[in-house]
Amino acid sequence: MPTFDDQESGSSVRAKINDAITEVDGLGTISTQDADSVTITGGIINGITDLAVADGGTGASDASTARTNLGVSIGSDVQAHSSDLDTYASNPLSSGELAQLQNINTATISATQWGYVGNLDQDLSSTSSATFGSISITTDLAITDGGTGASDAPTARSNLGLGSVAIEDIVPISKGGTGQTTATIFDSLADLLADTNSFSADTILRTKEEGFSYKVVASGGDVTTAGGVELDVMPGDDGAYNVLAYGAPADGLSDDSVAFTQAFLNGGKTIAVPDGTYLFDDFVRVYERTRVVMGKNALMEIGQSNNRIFINGPDDGSDYATLYDGDGNLTFTGGQFFCDAASRSTGTDQCSYFKLGHAQNVHIESAEFIDNWRGHYIEVNAIQNGSVRGCTFSGQVLDVGDTERDAINIDAMFAGNFGEFGAYDETSCDNILVENNLFDGVQSVGTHNADAATHKNVHIRNNRFENVTEAGIYAAFWTGGSIAGNYFDGVDNKAVSMDTCNGLLVENNIMLNINTNASTRTHAIQLDTCEGCTVRNNQISAAGSSDYNYAIRSFGATALNTIETVGAEAGNNGVVDADDLDFIDGWFRLNIDDDAAKTVTPPFDNQGRVRFSTRSGNAGTVKGDYWFRTGTPGMDLIATVSGSTEEATTGILTGTTGTNGVMTVSAFTDGLIYIENRTGSDRDTWVSFA
Repeated sequence: MPTFDDQESGSSVRAKINDAITEVDGLGTISTQDADSVTITGGIINGITDLAVADGGTGASDASTARTNLGVSIGSDVQAHSSDLDTYASNPLSSGELAQLQNINTATISATQWGYVGNLDQDLSSTSSATFGSISITTDLAITDGGTGASDAPTARSNLGLGSVAIEDIVPISKGGTGQTTATIFDSLADLLADTNSFSADTILRTKEEGFSYKVVASGGDVTTAGGVELDVMPGDDGAYNVLAYGAPADGLSDDSVAFTQAFLNGGKTIAVPDGTYLFDDFVRVYERTRVVMGKNALMEIGQSNNRIFINGPDDGSDYATLYDGDGNLTFTGGQFFCDAASRSTGTDQCSYFKLGHAQNVHIESAEFIDNWRGHYIEVNAIQNGSVRGCTFSGQVLDVGDTERDAINIDAMFAGNFGEFGAYDETSCDNILVENNLFDGVQSVGTHNADAATHKNVHIRNNRFENVTEAGIYAAFWTGGSIAGNYFDGVDNKAVSMDTCNGLLVENNIMLNINTNASTRTHAIQLDTCEGCTVRNNQISAAGSSDYNYAIRSFGATALNTIETVGAEAGNNGVVDADDLDFIDGWFRLNIDDDAAKTVTPPFDNQGRVRFSTRSGNAGTVKGDYWFRTGTPGMDLIATVSGSTEEATTGILTGTTGTNGVMTVSAFTDGLIYIENRTGSDRDTWVSFA
């Protein structure tokens, strides 16, 4: 510590005191300064009150408050920093550009002005994407430019095609809505049906679990609650009416026919049948314009006390419809069909899944028919424009003596053919397509109608027939149409049987293991009393278990049939056999009795080359080439087989005109070629033209 002399001056003493103070506890020089004159150099000040703006501070303890106190708040007092502003600062706008910017919110924005704005931040004159705060434009922005073309909401909705329904609080049923703003929701259909409350008409009720919707009606509803409320089923989001919404149990134990009947009532709707097992103790009446969409695993089972499922008319034998004016425009898709044939008793009625008549536009597709008892799986009578496509038929069980039980039966409206309803006006089928189906272990497709009602344009195409128990296809009284592209493997009888057909085309079929039942040996393809039919390009194999007599056999022809044997292998008796009037591999075949004559019409007029070949011996038979003329009659020999002794002449031959013991050929002005047989026995003579 410093010492003091009594003679020292006051200033000297003060200096010594200050030095002493600074030495105490390290107070430093600030401890010796006057209160109103303090100098601070370096160091840190802590724990003081915010230094006021008036004292040279900010009056704040944080930057944001400090900026506010100083009047430089970002966004309200000053512009935040932008690198673009740095750019603009070094490239200032002209006075014209500034004027344009000032007018943006008060004037129509021209393309030029958009260009100026683009120079600020975005090149709006060459881009289709821009962002602005707010823009005032005097002309409505067109729809093509991303606008609405309107200045008010109603006009905008109209321009955009939304219509008034877009803003309706309650959308009526007529416009696809429910007519309600709210709906009462039940946990499940069971809860809804058990409910005892009352609801006013037009109230909408829904089930949460199933998603079904119902509308309360005064009477005649589709279902009824325990409280006596009548409800109509409403369609789902897909527009279909779900049969489960009508109370179908779908458990395979309880009858579903009542729910189906209610669902199908009046037609004009799409019916959805989800996967499940549906038991039918009675048939279901199908009405006009009905589409049925069945799940792949929706099993439709005929109950043991029943023998049918779908009928498009009353089951009372009445004259319900004529021609094709009954309930039509029907489509059935998917599903499995079953009748538990193995459990049915001998002598009980045959089963059918579809019995349809007097209708237009009937289509069945993608269905699986698991079994059948004694009957037709599908029966079509008097149907115009019908089809069965992509289905599988199997499991047919027949009773003792059952025959002609085709899986698909194509028939006419006769009382003996169709017992459900009439009128029995003999209307036949027209334009029927059976395509891409599998027939396995069944009697396949056919018409067994001896009433001579002609079915027109029946087409059986691209099907597969396996293990067939009768004929693969039995065509009776078919006019036009085709049997083409089918595959046969294992047929008890004929692959194709044609009875009294006209203009039917049979081509490009493959036939293996045909006529496997030796006790009923016949032919692979048979034409009985047909005319104008064509059989060609069929692959017919005699290998394996095939046991047919002829690959192709025609008899009783009433007019020319054309047969080509390429691809057909000979059976027990040969490749082909045909009666008169058939054209086989380019030859007409004529069987001419003794002392008889037959004629052939040449395929061209006036003259040409004709060849005759009698297939039994040479003596007296005609075997040669001739040049014929019918304008000025002539029959000139070109060449003949050695030993043949035929004669040639002109004029009509009657059977006894020419020389006895030989065959005579002739041409005449009636345009016909005559062949007369006087050899003493009947002759098969083949004729071709070149």
